[in-house]
Amino acid sequence: MEEFRQISEVLGSLRALIILQDEFQINRRQCCLLLDVFCLAFDVIAEEIRLNLKLEEKNWKWSPLENPLRELQRIFKEGESYVRQCMDKRDWWVKAINPHQNKDSIDNHIHNLLCHFPAVLEAIEMAGEIAGLNRDEIQRRSHTCKEV
Repeated sequence: MEEFRQISEVLGSLRALIILQDEFQINRRQCCLLLDVFCLAFDVIAEEIRLNLKLEEKNWKWSPLENPLRELQRIFKEGESYVRQCMDKRDWWVKAINPHQNKDSIDNHIHNLLCHFPAVLEAIEMAGEIAGLNRDEIQRRSHTCKEV
């Protein structure tokens, strides 16, 4: 669950950046919206993990979550980078005048999150199904699935 912890750290960094709203040169409201969307997604994922998984089984039964959470962490980090860029005082007026040249936008970050969010929830459900089983039962099921 290292990935989930790292996502939490990125979210904490974003919250700290948003506190400094007066430092934003452009896109202040968009950055606040991005934080709200990320916080909501994180809260939903945390609740799903809490409802479906047991902490003592994290060493081997939570493995289906690693890649989806790693990808989610990447999405959060890209969002954090966007917020930092909006706070950058260098050439802010060029960014504001030429938005068509800037390929990075809040729409991209929200789109990436929304596209990947179902995969994370599905991985949590899969890990939750595995969590109730012992190792022998998991191996038997995977062997049965391979035969079919």
